[in-house]
Amino acid sequence: MANGPIRRRSIFGGLVLILIGTFFLLHNFAPDLGIARVISTYWPALLIFWGLAKLVDHFAAQRTGQASAPMISGSEVGLLFLLFVAIGSIVVVDWVHKRNPDFDLHIGIFDHSVSSTEELAAKPAAAGSTISITTPRGSINVRPEETDQVRVIVNRTVTSTNDIEAQRMLQKVHLTINSVPGGYDIRPQPGWEDAGSVKLDLEVHVPKQANVIAKTDRGDVNVSDISGPVAVTSGHGDVEIHNIGGDVSADMQRGDARISGIKGNVRLAGRGNEVDLGDITGDANIDGEFYGPIRTRNVGKTTHFLSSRTDLTLAQLTGHLEMNSGRLEISDLAGGLNLVTKNKDISLENVAGRIHIEDRHGDIEARFRQPPHEELSISNDSGPIDLTLPPGSNFEILATSRSGDIQTDFPGLKPAQEGDSSRLEGKVGARGPQIHLSTSYGTIHIRKGP
Repeated sequence: MANGPIRRRSIFGGLVLILIGTFFLLHNFAPDLGIARVISTYWPALLIFWGLAKLVDHFAAQRTGQASAPMISGSEVGLLFLLFVAIGSIVVVDWVHKRNPDFDLHIGIFDHSVSSTEELAAKPAAAGSTISITTPRGSINVRPEETDQVRVIVNRTVTSTNDIEAQRMLQKVHLTINSVPGGYDIRPQPGWEDAGSVKLDLEVHVPKQANVIAKTDRGDVNVSDISGPVAVTSGHGDVEIHNIGGDVSADMQRGDARISGIKGNVRLAGRGNEVDLGDITGDANIDGEFYGPIRTRNVGKTTHFLSSRTDLTLAQLTGHLEMNSGRLEISDLAGGLNLVTKNKDISLENVAGRIHIEDRHGDIEARFRQPPHEELSISNDSGPIDLTLPPGSNFEILATSRSGDIQTDFPGLKPAQEGDSSRLEGKVGARGPQIHLSTSYGTIHIRKGP
């Protein structure tokens, strides 16, 4: 017969198992979510989770007359260890995949791979032909050909349980160059799906004036020194496109994107990690969830970035833009800027055009080397604003800070205190642009630069 009340079992162990299963499911079915990154940012939530579970245990034990569960039991220590192992394995796999997208973790020690390389018979192709290239799994490298023809070098790799079976399956995999109206379609013949694990790495030489369409479900894509337009689709892999004479379009789901030397417009869409765009004659449009860092430089026309957190439009970026999850830096902008974002620190340097910024929970700093000539509007929710203007600037200003201060180096401008809020309205010099600054729970600094 028991000498005291039955001790209640904690619900924490079951919740830890749910967490482990959730992490693995999200990693498998939503790899672009970046579970490792989410865990590294929000790991303190585990402590909150633990505390809430213990409170539930305590109040449930009081209600039922049972003894409270211990703060932590031996089995819970084991489950926590298992949770950390699960998190560590996800981090390691993500790290390996980021550096080698073609890496696959096979279970078992009986996997055997065989490979063969062949060059297909060249096909004549006129300048301006459209060359479409598809491989279900493998890299695509496109280079200009010195003559008006299409040449393809394919490296086939098949993985199976033994060498004999792999060799047999390798015979099922064939790549063809099919003539279609306006050009050629390069892809595996039907039947490759029955050959097990197949990888087709392609090196394709096309006329310099060709139009290129490249698609791979898993693998890197590299296209360079082509005069015509280029369209790339990559499910899982890095995209590199350089020195293109026409428009560039790239759709991706995972990997890094590096695009430069484009004499046309650039459109990048989907999901991914690092983005580097530079030396673009036309517009540069980035649409999707790219976790960065995102770097853009020397864009002749408009730069537009749209994600779930940020809507940014720049005109004539002669300098550079760099953005990551928590910070945005822009320098040397010949045109204007329109930005709506949140949870991001912002730094602007030498923007010549009109500026409109809406931010939440971030620090905003703007510095002008030359007196501004266009309207400046900055609105921040729960964050400071720091504005530096050169001597000799002419402007009209209206600044308000709710539950904050306003400080200025310009004589003649005197902030007024209205309860917990500050307000500054005035004019410096003759005719000048209007400046509107507003924030809550932050200080506004209006500095006079050197």
